[in-house]
Amino acid sequence: MKRRFGRATVTVAFDEADARAAPLIPLYAWSHPPAGNLGPATTFDHDLTQARKEASRMLAEATAGWLDTYPQVRVIPTAPYDVSPAWALIEASRRAGLLVVGS
Repeated sequence: MKRRFGRATVTVAFDEADARAAPLIPLYAWSHPPAGNLGPATTFDHDLTQARKEASRMLAEATAGWLDTYPQVRVIPTAPYDVSPAWALIEASRRAGLLVVGS
């Protein structure tokens, strides 16, 4: 299963970061291993280091190519592991001027 980030969501995020001259901090918070190149993995049996790398790769893939359109936007990707991804989002929003959320 390949997860896709909504183009409209990413467009709004880049547009707003550009308009505000602010950095864009794309966040992919997860509590279960991301679906992808992990091989046989379950919620209870997975390599956390490999899962972190896969989450970071997925986030990089979602923002790839956007800097061609928005070269002045500084992108600071982060893919934290958290028991509650909702809590990671709340924590990130404390420092944000705007929060753009996609599915």
